[in-house]
Amino acid sequence: MKVLAVSKRTLILFLLTIYLVGYLNVGCSADLAYLMSVDEMTEKADVILVGTVESVSHHPADPNDVPKMHRRVLVSVERDLKNPEYSSKVTILVLGATIGNTTLWVEDQPEFNVSERVLLFLREDPWFLEENPNGYYQVLGECQGKFTVEGESAISELGLVIHDGDEFHGIKFALEAATPPLPPILSDLTITPAEIEIGYTVTVRFDIENIDSQAFVYTVATQVGNITGLIDIELEAYESKTVSRVITHGITIPSDIIGIIHVQVGGLTGSFEVKTPPLKPAEFEFSNFEITPKEVELGMRVTVSVDVTNVGEEMGGYTVELKLDGEVVDSKEIPPFGGVYPDFDRVTASVSFGVKTGVFATPQGDIERREGTYQVEVEGLTGSFTVKPESSSGGNIPGFPYESIIIGLVVVIIIFWYALARKF
Repeated sequence: MKVLAVSKRTLILFLLTIYLVGYLNVGCSADLAYLMSVDEMTEKADVILVGTVESVSHHPADPNDVPKMHRRVLVSVERDLKNPEYSSKVTILVLGATIGNTTLWVEDQPEFNVSERVLLFLREDPWFLEENPNGYYQVLGECQGKFTVEGESAISELGLVIHDGDEFHGIKFALEAATPPLPPILSDLTITPAEIEIGYTVTVRFDIENIDSQAFVYTVATQVGNITGLIDIELEAYESKTVSRVITHGITIPSDIIGIIHVQVGGLTGSFEVKTPPLKPAEFEFSNFEITPKEVELGMRVTVSVDVTNVGEEMGGYTVELKLDGEVVDSKEIPPFGGVYPDFDRVTASVSFGVKTGVFATPQGDIERREGTYQVEVEGLTGSFTVKPESSSGGNIPGFPYESIIIGLVVVIIIFWYALARKF
């Protein structure tokens, strides 16, 4: 037989370690500054509920959120006994946490275990938070307001016991496990419109009916294309309601998805179609209107030009008309051009008209026009040019040509008469 020799010092350290471990694992002690009765806690609590612990997570201090190392306890609410919040889950803050190799233990904080069924007396304003935008709760009286529910009894960490049916401060405590409500009935899924263009929205509606005698929050799973989601619906006993959700292409579903989009709400199915929008029809704008020259002699030509731009998305042709003094005197047809496709990148065409002054050809026939100022219009753009009289090479001889011919004949006769007179 082997005998293990242990020194007195080692034995003392061993016993002290066991004591400290046991002490540190005690969440609540009777040394609290003020011990409350169940009746007092019932009166002072902001919220009293029965639920189940879903998770316990450890978090470091964050000056913008919770400025102390802490745990966040997520509790699924089974039954509200005081001031129902109409929320299926609540988050409770507990001081102390383990982050990496660092553990912060805070005396008299309650302990929680996942899947533990609890009765909780809660306050809405944790004393260590200046603000509480996330709606966190804290157990009332540090550890005093936390009870573990076993069967039809709830036991606190200080040994207080509440039995199913007990009544304190006007509140009757129902602790028995709630019977799960019957699942509601979903029907009449409608999706309108059935077709949308890129970037537009559709509305998904469906009816839901609670066939159970208890109110509860029901979560409906949805799927739009490859995008999944959840809708929490609050239902009173035997309540029926229509639920509506708006789906925006480019926000609810990615903007590059085109075609048939399948929708599933619970066990209901439907679909809608995303189509590319139709091309904008050909539309024309006119610019760079020019008349050259603006002053000519009779018989010379005037050039009228204009640029035509197709600002639409489809190809298109156009017939450009030239008007003089409000009368159409010429027209030119532009073959289809423009559009959004790469093969049709020519979106601007140039058109020019040659106008010979003196005679203007019109659909009704030739019209003679003389000097003067003419108003020009091409597709709403206006201008003018001026026609001057035609110049002449004999313009320096007065009365040319008739008077000059007469004078010349007279001169010839006089010379002929003078020659005859000298001969005789």
